[in-house]
Amino acid sequence: MKIVIAILILLICGAIYFFVNKKHEHKLNVHGDSIGADSSVNANNPFDDLRNMAFSVSPSEIGINVPDTEVYGVIMDWNIGEGIMTLVSYQNGDASLYLSSGGGFIGGGDKENISSAAKLLVKKAQIFIDKANLINIQPLPDKECVRFYLLTTKGISSSQMIQMKDIENSSSPWLPLFIEANNVISELRLTSPKY
Repeated sequence: MKIVIAILILLICGAIYFFVNKKHEHKLNVHGDSIGADSSVNANNPFDDLRNMAFSVSPSEIGINVPDTEVYGVIMDWNIGEGIMTLVSYQNGDASLYLSSGGGFIGGGDKENISSAAKLLVKKAQIFIDKANLINIQPLPDKECVRFYLLTTKGISSSQMIQMKDIENSSSPWLPLFIEANNVISELRLTSPKY
């Protein structure tokens, strides 16, 4: 159990470093490269548009066919206090990370390490579908909270807002999905040319 907590703390620190370290960020590129913030990007921050687009992607748009009850995509919003980090993973292995600061990483599905981690996250999400509720809106989580969204052809299901303290003390039933999501974030970070 101590090893799991140590790994979780390492993943959280890595994700926070990735999110707040703006000096390594660079401009938006939609070909599997990093995206980042500078003063010109912040004026036209793509975060909201990219996040909204992620919720509207259908299975056919990503080249898959799934049964109604099967999860084909996972979106994790994480409010780390300085802003929001949104991780998007699909069953076809595509994964992206959007930062409310304007930075992130788009289109990692062509990298095998990212694709494998994204597919595993979506597969693991299937066991959480009964813990989620169908929703019509996708609110951002409060400070130091996480929220998962599971995409199916029947609609979008969501976890309740999960406090980070419940992740850190291993009391959240969503901990295994959070760990898988952080594995995707780590692979995105490792693949970024600046890291």
